[in-house]
Amino acid sequence: MLSTQHRIKIKGHPGSSQADIEKEPDWERGYQNRIGYRNRQDRFPRLTHQGDKKGEEKDFERDAIEQIDQLHGRVSKGALVNFRDIIIQ
Repeated sequence: MLSTQHRIKIKGHPGSSQADIEKEPDWERGYQNRIGYRNRQDRFPRLTHQGDKKGEEKDFERDAIEQIDQLHGRVSKGALVNFRDIIIQ
């Protein structure tokens, strides 16, 4: 796949007005998503029950192993691979 080149123009940011700054929420007080701390509902966020989505993970792992094996097969036959081939696999 060929990469597409784009022209980039850097624009200056005008900054925030005083009203925008005053409307900004208090992020330190309201952030409840740290692992290991209980949130307002007395639950540990970002943790799931043991055994959730095992079928999907097994399918993903199986597909990933097949793709890696294909890549190793190409390399062992002497085919050249580039960074993009490795990242996509």
